[in-house]
Amino acid sequence: MAPPRSAAQSSQGPLRRRVASHADGSQPISRLPRLAPEGRLPSLGRLIADAFSGRLNTGEVRREAECQWDAFVAAFGRPPDFIDGHQHVHLLPGAREAVYEIATTGGSERRPYLRVCWESPAQVLARGVSVGKALFLSMLSVPMRREVIRLGLATNDSFGGVYAFDTRTDFPALFPRFLTGTGRCRLIMCHPGYVDARLRSLDPLTDQRRREYDYFASERFPADLEAAQCRLARFGEMVRPTAGGDPATPMPVRH
Repeated sequence: MAPPRSAAQSSQGPLRRRVASHADGSQPISRLPRLAPEGRLPSLGRLIADAFSGRLNTGEVRREAECQWDAFVAAFGRPPDFIDGHQHVHLLPGAREAVYEIATTGGSERRPYLRVCWESPAQVLARGVSVGKALFLSMLSVPMRREVIRLGLATNDSFGGVYAFDTRTDFPALFPRFLTGTGRCRLIMCHPGYVDARLRSLDPLTDQRRREYDYFASERFPADLEAAQCRLARFGEMVRPTAGGDPATPMPVRH
C-alpha cells in the first residue's frame, strides 16, 4: 500500500479529484455566541424552525461559512470545486445567501458548482421512495435553483438518492431506481464509507455507509450503470457554465 498523501497532494494531477466544501451544520469552527453558545449547533429541526421564522442569526451563519471556506483553502491550497451542506443546510433561508456570496466572490473561472436537491415532483411520485423527504428537499431547493440561474452559476438539473437510510433497506436493489429520471446533469447522493468509533459518536448514519461502500465496490454497480445506459462523469464534463441565463448548458451523460 502506498503511503498516505496530504490533502493537497491527493487533489492534484491529471485525474485530480473534485473536492467539495461540505458546509457542516453540526460542528462549528468559529465562535458563535448566539447560534452555538456551547460550541455545538442546534439540531436540524431547530435550525429549520429558526431559518423559516427569521430567528436564525445570519451574521454568524455567514461568518461560519467564511471560516469553513478559509479552512478548506488552507488545507487544499485552492478553492473547492463545488459546495453542498451536511443534511442540506445550505438550502435553508439565511444560509443559502451566505453560500451565494461565497460562491461569487472569486473570478468566474474559479466559481464552484452548487448542489441543489430539486427533482421533478412527478418523478419523485413515480419512484415512490421517501416521497415526503424528497418533495421537501425539492421545495427547499426552488429558491436556490432560481438564484443560481440569475447569478450564472453551474448546478445539477436533477437530484436523486433520497431514501430513509434504514438498515433494512436493500441498497443494491434500490440504487438502479435512482438512475431513472429526466435530467441530463443528474446528481445522485450517496454516503459510502468505513465505520469507526469516531463516526458512530458523530453521526447516526453508520452501518448503511458500509453497505453503500460494498455495493459501489462490487461488480454489480457498473453492471447497473450499463443496464441503465448511464456512465459516471465529473460535473465539468456534463455542463458548460454560462454567463447569465441558464446556469449551465447540459451535456449528455447517457450512452
